[in-house]
Amino acid sequence: MSNPTDALHPAPDASDIDLSALDNHALSATQLLTAMNAAQLGAWCWELNSGDLHWSNGAHVFFWL
Repeated sequence: MSNPTDALHPAPDASDIDLSALDNHALSATQLLTAMNAAQLGAWCWELNSGDLHWSNGAHVFFWL
């Protein structure tokens, strides 16, 4: 066990995956993107472990990047 949290959160078995939840997640993401585009909003994500920074197209426009 390389990660101490593995014991707390074991990887799910493929049979344990609820596909309807994945479909709902995809629908929510699509609705969020549609709403953000309509409102001319942007989003960004900073991954602290890697230092990577991701910007949506709306964030690039908003911050003139």
